[in-house]
Amino acid sequence: MRMVDYAVQATSEYVKHMPKSLRKNYGQFFTSKETALFMAELFTIPLKDTISILDPGAGSGMLSAALIERLQTIKHIKEIELVCYENDPNVGDAIEKDLVKNVTKLQELG
Repeated sequence: MRMVDYAVQATSEYVKHMPKSLRKNYGQFFTSKETALFMAELFTIPLKDTISILDPGAGSGMLSAALIERLQTIKHIKEIELVCYENDPNVGDAIEKDLVKNVTKLQELG
């Protein structure tokens, strides 16, 4: 399964269990898979072997997952550093549980 698909699952689970009124309190808007994949293609990738990413409104990690998937296809990149921030601890738990776990799986496979 692709990393963005794990983020889709995390988003779906979160939205299913969190009322819209509470999501509005955090100003949450979750990026769609299609939008995240499109946006990941817009980044200019530097010619460095280590790439650092800061996602200050990580949500369920959709955009980060899409960008990491793109970076994994670029041969000169040897390491990707990702820092995610999220002000809703419920979503933060989804990031930690799903995105981090599955990034680790991909590293083991790669």
